[in-house]
Amino acid sequence: METVATIKSNLAHAIGTERYIKHFTGAFVFTDGVHQLREDADAGWLLDLIASYRRKEVFQLWELTVNDNHTAVLTMQEDTGMPYLVEKKYITPIFLCLILSFT
Repeated sequence: METVATIKSNLAHAIGTERYIKHFTGAFVFTDGVHQLREDADAGWLLDLIASYRRKEVFQLWELTVNDNHTAVLTMQEDTGMPYLVEKKYITPIFLCLILSFT
């Protein structure tokens, strides 16, 4: 796993996409920027979790918010400003909070 600084730096360069990658379940495709995050943060589990929802919307915005109290909320909406179609709360292990709680 990369450092938070490296992850942030790599994500800052992820504007646009050159290719789309199909999730192994076939549930969705994701950009090369998401692929970079998956590799840098060892976050394949997050894509697997998203795939488990099997949503029908063509465009989906997913966000994982990790809180200081070791809880997390995974949300999905069709577009910015739209209501959440998925909102799932989790209690996270401490290592997850250390990995993903950067802004």
